Amino acid sequence: MIKFFRKIRQKLISENKISTYLIYAIGEIILVVIGIFIALQINNWNENRKEKRYLNQVHRQIQKDLQIDTLVLSTIIDFYIEKNKRLTDIIERNIPVSYYDTINEANYSNCEKCIDDVASFETFQNSDKGYQLFKSLNTGQNNKIDSLSFKIDSFYKEYDAGFPDINKILLELVNESIDDNQKYDWFVEWSVFDRKKYNKKFVIYIFESEEYRTKSARHLIYSKSYLYGLKDYKSKAIEVLNLLDKTLKKNNESTTMAVSNYLFSPILEIPDEFPTGSVFLS
Repeated sequence: MIKFFRKIRQKLISENKISTYLIYAIGEIILVVIGIFIALQINNWNENRKEKRYLNQVHRQIQKDLQIDTLVLSTIIDFYIEKNKRLTDIIERNIPVSYYDTINEANYSNCEKCIDDVASFETFQNSDKGYQLFKSLNTGQNNKIDSLSFKIDSFYKEYDAGFPDINKILLELVNESIDDNQKYDWFVEWSVFDRKKYNKKFVIYIFESEEYRTKSARHLIYSKSYLYGLKDYKSKAIEVLNLLDKTLKKNNESTTMAVSNYLFSPILEIPDEFPTGSVFLS
């Protein structure tokens, strides 16, 4: 390319076409400026492309995290639905004597209601690897406020604002109940959490004790709140997942189109000699 332009300059100087040479020189400067501008644009495009690619990777990690969360939540939500039903039955005295009066060592392991629900709970810890990457982004993309970024940030901040506290409260209630249980002579048998150790006094305590009924009422307040939070988290996680699916699909289509345009775009051919009809030679 440089050799090509040098030949043109030499030809114009040898033919003493100063005015034409000046016009050509100005045109060459303009071409250089345009070349620099194009180079800067390409560099910016490459940087933006790298940022978008990394942001896509972060989005995919968040997508993976939320898919895991929703699966785990389905099990935990079912656990709390059944647990709250048992607590409600204890509080409202819905379990007849005929149900637990027939429980003995032989059938105790099959007793679905013989569970000390105030001394046990399932905790939920979300997967936030993708969100931690999202927060650490230091790119131009992170500074752009869009509906997806706002939704992701709001979603995880809402979790951080509520779940740790309710987890702590439930854990404190459970530990308090375990400590209280140590005063009863059935504590050793009860401490075998697979419930294979039958103790009639423990069964009577669960179904007839006013103390356990009061504990159940207290525990149910927080257990219901926790269940509501779990359902809300799952519902909003699905909303974020839907937005992520649309965004990732759109980005994939854009990338495919960009690659296709690059591969099949026409290539500019440089002639061996400068055309005689060029404005630079007029």
